[in-house]
Amino acid sequence: MTDRPVRQLWAGIAALLVLVALLAGATAVLSPDLGGDGAPAAGPASSTPHPDPATASARPKTSTPPATPVRSCRKGPAPAPGHPATRDSVQVVNIGFEDLTSDDPDRLRVLAAKLDEVAATGVRIAVGRLDWIAFPWAGHRDIESGDVLDTGRDYVAEAIAALGCDRNGARRDIYLGIDVLFGREFTQRPGLAGVNQAGKRSDLFASVTAWKSGALTRRLADLAHELAVRYSPEAVNVTELMFDNDTFGPDDLADFKATQRAAAWPRSADGTIDRDDRRLQQWRTDALVSVVAQVKRRLAPTGVALTLDVRSPVTYDPVGRPDIGQSYPRLLEHVDRLVVWDFPGIASSGVFGAAQLGPLLFARAPDRYELEIGLWKGRGIIPVSTLQRELRAARAQGIRSVSVTPASLFSEPVWTVLQREWARPG
Repeated sequence: MTDRPVRQLWAGIAALLVLVALLAGATAVLSPDLGGDGAPAAGPASSTPHPDPATASARPKTSTPPATPVRSCRKGPAPAPGHPATRDSVQVVNIGFEDLTSDDPDRLRVLAAKLDEVAATGVRIAVGRLDWIAFPWAGHRDIESGDVLDTGRDYVAEAIAALGCDRNGARRDIYLGIDVLFGREFTQRPGLAGVNQAGKRSDLFASVTAWKSGALTRRLADLAHELAVRYSPEAVNVTELMFDNDTFGPDDLADFKATQRAAAWPRSADGTIDRDDRRLQQWRTDALVSVVAQVKRRLAPTGVALTLDVRSPVTYDPVGRPDIGQSYPRLLEHVDRLVVWDFPGIASSGVFGAAQLGPLLFARAPDRYELEIGLWKGRGIIPVSTLQRELRAARAQGIRSVSVTPASLFSEPVWTVLQREWARPG
């Protein structure tokens, strides 16, 4: 979309690495499975659909990138950074950590060809988590993934070089995604983990006070800034930032009491914590908004947009999900766009589909929302007929920006549906 010198530099570096591999006659005997440093996205492990990138492959990685063709983008005028404003439709495929670090040396080449077939205008590339990233970052070796530590490779740059242009040289929009779930961080610093009502620590979500203390927020802001200046994407996306079941530890209670001037957690008639209580929702939303506001301030000088994944509403209310800290109007004061989950196979984000979300959200502010259709359903995926229904409903509602996730679950019938719905004339 934009003619960015930085992206061209990384593409050139990746091309040079590929040339070295070819001259040396290097070949890697690698498995064709999609494991890699991140397990395949077989389905949601808990309330989240995103796989754990720290699930290491049993096979060693090579320090030489596979000989994936590097495409050169055509030069030409481009719209302002951060906004897909000149496209009639934005059609994005989400590329997971498991795709970047796949043991299959042809994975990116195959994906590039498939993106051409379905006329994808962009890719959202997962760069990892705050404690597990897919590129070498000076001074941050402690959060580099096992694959990066073993090989020194920049998997993000390799993916951009392979997928950033279509076969005709037209630039695809590049969005880089940060997952704020945690893995190994909690083994080293268990006090950061959130606690549920039963007193059990989460192995995925940090507590409200862990985010408010500043260190995690600064790391997120620094990582977003590094992605912006290193790769010059159209946007940096943050996913899984929400306060749901794991905000009830003693530290969180103390913070809630102090900020809301409360004596205890609000209770429902049955004795459980009242999630609909205004004070609880305000406390969560204030904390979450504070995080994204700091990230946006760090990104602002780069001109790269900030987008945020949000769960879709469970009631017909455009405020969204203040119960988990995701008040859409307040978040939109600090982010460029909200990426609304349309996950028909997951109860927490599948109450409303595109047909309902269109008039509820997109008709009100069409350029401030994106629709993300998720394929997960238990240990499998949703029927392709459901995917087709959502794609057609999105088009009927005039929803311009649509992504489908994750690419690691795309079967041939899924690609066929995308080609039929996205690549057809007109």
